[in-house]
Amino acid sequence: PASKIYVRAGKRFLVIGIAPFYKEDMTPSGYNVFSMMGNLKFHPPVELVRKELDNNQGNYDFCILLSHSGCIIEEEIRKELPEVDLFLGGPSHEVKNYKGYSQSGMGEFLGKITLEINDDGITEVENEQLALPKVQDKEFDLLLGQKEQLADDILSRELPAIRDLEFDPFQESELINFVCDCLLKKFEGD
Repeated sequence: PASKIYVRAGKRFLVIGIAPFYKEDMTPSGYNVFSMMGNLKFHPPVELVRKELDNNQGNYDFCILLSHSGCIIEEEIRKELPEVDLFLGGPSHEVKNYKGYSQSGMGEFLGKITLEINDDGITEVENEQLALPKVQDKEFDLLLGQKEQLADDILSRELPAIRDLEFDPFQESELINFVCDCLLKKFEGD
């Protein structure tokens, strides 16, 4: 994970970010088989966050973990890392908030967390979800339409291939082997 220390109101906030590692069934390193086959390596977040906490020990007053692992996984990680003061979670798009945790759905809410800072430390005093009203804005809608059109234009372009994978539907081929290797890693067949 990456981390950074921010100083606000005379206190030091350690912010750590993690990406998905476990699937909802707690399968390790199984979040995205295709990424792993593309030689992207995933590592267990708990030990990496612990390492960040240890490396920054004594240098922060409050720890915030930004996670893109989903509610189920984040709850498991919270059990393992009680020294993290606040989890800001995603991407399961659920609306949840309670002491030490906030996730704000799909943009229909805004998480508001109020911290009290004094000489004794930092205390979470409020954690709520504010409903964001739907507002019509012609200028925004026009800009959004332009950006969507730009995205459609970009995504409709054919990507250049570094190397074509040989494909034959009736014989063993590179493309079929790639797909089968992905399925084998994903579902652990024989």
